[in-house]
Amino acid sequence: MLPFYFLSITTNLIMGLILVFFDKTVRGDEPADRENRYPVLRDATFLLLLTIFSGFTAISKMLSPIGTNIVILGDFLPVVAGLAGSIVFLGRYLESISASLPDFFGLVKNYDEIIGYVCLASSVLHLLFSKAIFL
Repeated sequence: MLPFYFLSITTNLIMGLILVFFDKTVRGDEPADRENRYPVLRDATFLLLLTIFSGFTAISKMLSPIGTNIVILGDFLPVVAGLAGSIVFLGRYLESISASLPDFFGLVKNYDEIIGYVCLASSVLHLLFSKAIFL
């Protein structure tokens, strides 16, 4: 369905831009410049909304692919990027409410910039080549 297509592109693009350009971290611990220039990006409500939107969109994208593509292959990259970004922002949300994090989030937190690049690449590629079987 087209609304999930555009929502997938939008959420992946927003997550990628935040992770790569606006809220860089040093090994996932602290902001790179030690001062938070954009405090809304660490706000608990914003993080929760982005997590819910991206997770819901990724699951909906898996259930309703664009066109007549094979379900598993047609939207694989945007679904994986959306779920990975959703996990990163879920970890950030849990940190913002001072909840204890499982070890899994510590592992994912070290690769948040790479996940941001994957989110950016998947949103741009999916926008340009929506009918490709592997995108």
